[in-house]
Amino acid sequence: MQEVVVRSLAGEHIATLSLAKSATVWSVKQRLRDSLHPASVASPYCQQLVFGDQGVLGDDDQLERLPTLQLTEQLELTLLTLPFEASAGSALVEAASQGTQGKVEEALRARADPNFTTPADGTTALHAAALAGHELVIDRLCEVQASVDRTNWNGITPLFAAAQQRHLGALRRLCSARADARRATARGTTPLLMASRQGHVDVMACLCEVGGAMPLHHNQQGSSGAAQGRALLLAAIEAGRVGAVRYLCQARAAPNAGGEDAVSPLLLAVQTGRATRELVSVLCAARADPDFRGEGATPLLAALLAGNMEVAGCLCDFNSDPNLAAAGVTPLCVAAEAGEEGLVLQLCRARADPNRPAPSDGSSTPLIFAVAQGHVGLARSLCAARANPDQPGPEGATPLLIAACEGDEEMAQCLLGVGASPNLAASPQGITPLFAAVRQGYTGIVRCLCKARGDANKASADGTSPWHLSWSSSDEIRALLEQVRRFDPRLRAFLRSAKPDWAAADLAQAEEKLQRIEIETVPELLLALQCEGPESLNSRLEKAHEKRFSAETLRELYRVANQTVSRLTPCENFPT
Repeated sequence: MQEVVVRSLAGEHIATLSLAKSATVWSVKQRLRDSLHPASVASPYCQQLVFGDQGVLGDDDQLERLPTLQLTEQLELTLLTLPFEASAGSALVEAASQGTQGKVEEALRARADPNFTTPADGTTALHAAALAGHELVIDRLCEVQASVDRTNWNGITPLFAAAQQRHLGALRRLCSARADARRATARGTTPLLMASRQGHVDVMACLCEVGGAMPLHHNQQGSSGAAQGRALLLAAIEAGRVGAVRYLCQARAAPNAGGEDAVSPLLLAVQTGRATRELVSVLCAARADPDFRGEGATPLLAALLAGNMEVAGCLCDFNSDPNLAAAGVTPLCVAAEAGEEGLVLQLCRARADPNRPAPSDGSSTPLIFAVAQGHVGLARSLCAARANPDQPGPEGATPLLIAACEGDEEMAQCLLGVGASPNLAASPQGITPLFAAVRQGYTGIVRCLCKARGDANKASADGTSPWHLSWSSSDEIRALLEQVRRFDPRLRAFLRSAKPDWAAADLAQAEEKLQRIEIETVPELLLALQCEGPESLNSRLEKAHEKRFSAETLRELYRVANQTVSRLTPCENFPT
């Protein structure tokens, strides 16, 4: 071995090197470059070593052949540093971009600065080689100490450029040269973040496994690692990159990490329309919370509101809570309104409450939504899941009343078939389904309701009954109501004999009035006419808050009564 002492032109000590006796001058230059800080010594191509009177030594000169060399003494060399050539720098960038190794060597020998940057955009030769994926040129530039972390004017490093172009070989070489895989651009984008957006899983794997761009979770990097993992997941989701999401989840990126915006990756995927069954399955399999609440909406409800029924079904498969409400609705209400019978059944199997009303109005149940939209099969399914067919909705309207108002005969038959009551009246109007059907002239529904024993005499809040309305309706509807009325037809004949000038509506009103005081037959009317005091006919009407019969009407009733029976004692209010 031979010791070589290198001094500056001023005689200052630079380095003492131990080399083999057969080493060349080029080896000395390389050792100077490698043993000293890069900033303290120039590129080997800009170094000139002078030995005594021999002048400048050639790169291929061997130390043992120097004529004055004494093997027992130190060899002293003087280092001269030459400036870089700007024109050679431009040539180096061009040669690196083309991947021409010979021209790269020519530019280096012409004293090109390995870190020369183009005035236009700050590109270095290493940027150009990385962008084009020229691996051997990258190796050579790294050998001459080109900076692997030098950025261009946009803050992009050579490693970022290689990752962006998906040059895996170039990326591995730069990572091996200790390029910073976490260094961000001027806009804050790291190589891994960019690869996540592009969905380049192979680039992500290289950055994480070779470049050390991970970890992404709490266990190794605390909250910063979790935040990084969440940012990467969000970027991959926004770009719709399922493969990238899968890789990040496998790398244990936290799928539930929160942020200031309080949006989980799963919820973001649904809200931005990027969610697919595959993406949701990946996130939920990684234990993403299917019930995470952002600004109130859960992923399940957000999917339903967006009309993404496939994703909603997938969330149900992963046990999303079907009873969490937000935005004034429940998941089951939304599915029912949309007519998604399969999803309704799935939600019901997941124990969604079929009788829970929408919080927006506190009364619209899933069945109400289904009936209002005319989804008959869905209404049947809800009732099979124990939805109450008589639970009132807005303004007290029952599902059957809504069907009657809409003229939906098939829906009315469905509801009656599952036990809906035909005589429940909406409050405060007091309108029954039969009343609504008669008023609208829906003969088919009137027929269904009559068959189900709808009460033709049940009056609304203003005292009008279906039977009363039927006199201004069709003959068919009036005939249907005639069959279900509880009045004795002989009583009607009795009243008509007493008041032949009454119109049909007047006659119907008198019959309803009598029914409210439980007089439905001729004998019952005769008995009332015989009573006096509180049990007299008009007294009973007053107690029922009905208008009294006039004196003239009572005289006519008594006249017909006298013709009907041989002995009748006039009541107190009957003028004899």
